[in-house]
Amino acid sequence: MRSIDEYLIAAGAIEVKEVRPFLWQFRLPGDNVAAGRATTTRDGQVRIWHRGSRAGLELAEHWRVSTPVALDPDRSVPSYVARLDDLKPGEKIAKRIPPQQRYISSDAEVESAAIQVLESYGWKREGRGRGIHYLNDGNGSTPACRLSVKNGIASVWTFRGDVDLPAPWRPGRALPTGEQTMYATAKDLGVAALSTVAHTPELPSTPSRPPIDKALAEQIVGWWKQGEPAPSDHRHLTKSGVTLQGTDLRLAPPFDSPYLGDLIVPLLRPVDGEKIEVAGGQRLCATPQLGTDKLIIPGSRLADSFVPIPLSPLLESDRPSIDKWIQSLDGGKALKDRPLVVCEGVATALAIYESGAGYPIAAISSGNIGNVAKWLSENGHTANFPDFVIAADYDIGIRNGKLASQAIKKALDAATECGAKVAIPPPGSSVGADARDLYASGAKAVCDYIATAQPPGEASQRQDIWEILNHCRESGVER
Repeated sequence: MRSIDEYLIAAGAIEVKEVRPFLWQFRLPGDNVAAGRATTTRDGQVRIWHRGSRAGLELAEHWRVSTPVALDPDRSVPSYVARLDDLKPGEKIAKRIPPQQRYISSDAEVESAAIQVLESYGWKREGRGRGIHYLNDGNGSTPACRLSVKNGIASVWTFRGDVDLPAPWRPGRALPTGEQTMYATAKDLGVAALSTVAHTPELPSTPSRPPIDKALAEQIVGWWKQGEPAPSDHRHLTKSGVTLQGTDLRLAPPFDSPYLGDLIVPLLRPVDGEKIEVAGGQRLCATPQLGTDKLIIPGSRLADSFVPIPLSPLLESDRPSIDKWIQSLDGGKALKDRPLVVCEGVATALAIYESGAGYPIAAISSGNIGNVAKWLSENGHTANFPDFVIAADYDIGIRNGKLASQAIKKALDAATECGAKVAIPPPGSSVGADARDLYASGAKAVCDYIATAQPPGEASQRQDIWEILNHCRESGVER
């Protein structure tokens, strides 16, 4: 083979990309993220592994088992090495799925055991709804933590950042909203098995993106069109010592919506390279509920969704597209003065837009920023602006000796992949500060925040950022 990327593509890998010199990432059919990795050396040796497969990979015979790759202190995956010259086009790569013993237990017993363990940490139960327990871990006044049990597995997460629990809890998948979960099985929690069943899991097929609920999407657009403009004294627009104008936000109509007093924000997601569709909505609540004042409307599709500010050019169009939004900015004038900015929340986007710092698109969560930025970059939309910036919140809080949120790291990773710059609030900002907090000091503070954005390599070397990144750096791989 001439190159490792040609080999990976011929072997059925998807989204093959050289993310830095001598390091490729790729996705296998069935993967939700690009979890495959391959490195090369100048003398023609290739090393390959998959972050999501503890059992390893099925490969051609010339691959040899190599040193496992450590992902964190108690988790590693097998790796394999071969000579590039030995690889043949058409060889297949697949995750190895070994036979397993399925441990079957009662969800009620698992739930009871999980609650006992959490209560031993000082957590308190404060309600339950739709099969989910609401708990307070003592780090705040509201029940921002959640417990869900399904098929004998207990999952825990918190909206105050990434949850961090000792054994028997293990790191789980991130939610669509970006929060990291932890999980424990019935066996981990000491629950007796009702039975065990030997089975070999099937290799999952390539996932398809769930379709939108068209009836819900139409209803949300209807609420937005019928709703009154956001009042200037709405709670969500007056926090942090600054009053936002709430461009294009609407109150839920009192006669057709159960969300009286809340602001309705339609969520949009890509259909293709240009067209977009309404995928659901978010409530900006008049009063906090369930430990938060921002809630996704049930049935909405959050993955890949975003909120451009202003919204009107899209919601008033029969065939919305990102190009129509771009053309509407500044009345269709040439965009030479402000960068395109991807940020987290809608209020952050409003502060960026109203201060004149940039043209913002809110990705709703830190976990969604990479998807939105990648779509904008890969489809050429960023070329319409003088610069492309990812605005990170100043999430530098430490809990139990670890970084409480991965938001800054996710912003740096997304910027690296998309060729964007990263804006981070200045050193000394309050923990969690974003553009809205900076706006309390005036529009210039927000403009300076965006204007001083740096390439991710430089931003990660800033002293305060370098220090916190040491709390979330995974083990490296020596070549």
